[in-house]
Amino acid sequence: MKRTDVLDAYESWADKYDNDVRRNPATVAERNQLIFYLAPKKRDVILDLGCGTGRLTIPLSKNCKKIIGIDFSERMLEVARKKSVGYKNIEYRRLDARKRLPFASSSFDSAIASLVINHIDDVGSFFKDIGRVLKSKGTLVFNDVNPDGYVSPSYEDTIFRLSQEGKKIFFHHSLDSLVNNLHRVGFEIEQIKFARVDDRIKPTITRKSFNQNKGRTFGLIIKARKGSISVQ
Repeated sequence: MKRTDVLDAYESWADKYDNDVRRNPATVAERNQLIFYLAPKKRDVILDLGCGTGRLTIPLSKNCKKIIGIDFSERMLEVARKKSVGYKNIEYRRLDARKRLPFASSSFDSAIASLVINHIDDVGSFFKDIGRVLKSKGTLVFNDVNPDGYVSPSYEDTIFRLSQEGKKIFFHHSLDSLVNNLHRVGFEIEQIKFARVDDRIKPTITRKSFNQNKGRTFGLIIKARKGSISVQ
């Protein structure tokens, strides 16, 4: 798999990831909400894109028929597999979500992507291939850090530090870009929820950053459904 700054960052972050995300403003802001919007059913087959250490894969597995978690970091997947021993309906595969997925068309009832979009440059191709592997009326839920003000975390985790050192870690997408690219490949937007800088994430960012950005948009969650337009 081609080495990139993003891949290198997650390979080096794997051992500390589960501890760090408890203090990460982005993961605190999304807590419990992505699964709520996905609303998994017991008969569903779900694709977890950028599953990492299984942070969402494991809880989702308790409410679906099968879930496949994909990630391009083998070290992150090693952690996920250790945590998932005994879960018979979980499968992990090392795959790069930025490339065409090796799944047949209409393979999944739904797909989820937690904090993946901000690492992908070409979101149009990404959405198109997800639409291909989803069944008719299949659901995609994802979130993104989409602030109207810079939010500085209260501590420097691996990925933040590397981004500050000049590594190409993040790609920023406007709300218009996300919506337009979803529409172009046949998705219909069902819900958009905006997260603000509020007391919930206050402990995860610096006091100065909180005072400067209180009330501003911090991120968003989008729920979209595959429509009638072909995205093969």
